[in-house]
Amino acid sequence: MQQRVLGKTGLSVSAITLGGGGIGMVWGATTEDECIETVKYAVASGINIIDVAPVYGNGKAEEVVGTAWSDLATKPLLATKVFVRPRERSDLSGAIRRSLEGSLTRLGREQIDIFQLHNQIEPREPVSPLRLTLQEVAGTGGVLETMQQLKEEGLVREIGFTGIARHDVVRELFSDGRLATVQLVTNIFNSEGEMGVTSATLET
Repeated sequence: MQQRVLGKTGLSVSAITLGGGGIGMVWGATTEDECIETVKYAVASGINIIDVAPVYGNGKAEEVVGTAWSDLATKPLLATKVFVRPRERSDLSGAIRRSLEGSLTRLGREQIDIFQLHNQIEPREPVSPLRLTLQEVAGTGGVLETMQQLKEEGLVREIGFTGIARHDVVRELFSDGRLATVQLVTNIFNSEGEMGVTSATLET
C-alpha cells in the first residue's frame, strides 16, 4: 500500500482511506456483520486510516469501528467529525465538546487522531441554517478555538476541515494556521480538485 504524508500532520497514511458512509449503512441495505468485516478487511489490506462521522448512520459508523477495534491486528488512525446543528449555533463550544465525547464513546477511544469540522462554511450569514459563517468558525469563541483547546487537552491530535466552502473561504481558513488537513474532491467528474468533501480521501 502506497503511503502519503497527511496534510500538515506529519502522519504517514495509506493512499486509500476507508470512508465511513458505507459502514454507517447510508448507501443502502447491509448488515452490521458485513460492516465490521469490511473494517477488518480494509486494515488487513494495508489501510491505516479510517474516516467516519457522527452523521454516518447516526453514529453507526463509529460504533462499527469501535466494535471491530479489538480484532484489528494493527490499529489504524481514526478521523471523525463534528456537525453543528442549527439549534447549537448559540453554543458552539458546547456542541463541539458534546459531539467529540459521543464519538469517543462510540469508538471506545480516549483520543481522536483527526477531528474535522463537517459543516459547510459561508463568508457571511448563510442562506441555510445548516451552514456556519467564517466568523463562527475562525473568530473569537469560534469552532477553531474550541477544536484547538481540545487538541491542547490531548483529546485530539490534529484538527481539520471537510472543505465544503468557496475556494477563498478554504484558503483563508487554512492560512489561519490551526488546521492540519482539508479534504478535497477529485474524481472523474471533477478532475481539477474543486474544494469539496469526500469520506474516501484526506488530502491537503
